[in-house]
Amino acid sequence: MPRIPVNISALPRELENLDEGIPYHGIVRSCDLADLPDKNGNLYLTNIRVEILDPEQFKGRAAFVNYMKIMGDSDKVQTELDILFPRFIDAFKVPFYDDGFDPIDAIGCDGDFTVEMDEYQGRKTVRVKNFLL
Repeated sequence: MPRIPVNISALPRELENLDEGIPYHGIVRSCDLADLPDKNGNLYLTNIRVEILDPEQFKGRAAFVNYMKIMGDSDKVQTELDILFPRFIDAFKVPFYDDGFDPIDAIGCDGDFTVEMDEYQGRKTVRVKNFLL
């Protein structure tokens, strides 16, 4: 088989950091309910991937949420993590019903958010910092 002509040493190894000071508009491309509750018995969403649509400079990049606690009707708000789920529902206009919420319904919903650059296992990652109402 012939070799593919490519200058491997010239290929980038890092992406440009996203601007943490501006709002982004994006669409949910994945959203899953975790297989098991967390260590405190809470259900949570994971693998939330929001593809950036705007600004154009960052179009196609993605921001992630790996843990989003699902608040129940009787849960008491105690931390910033507790308000992430209802803010997500409102900002992305995710459909919900009297009898609950289906994570699949979030896929394809769009909304506004901010990001923060993070590092995981020595690699730069982009996380959703806040959902904008």
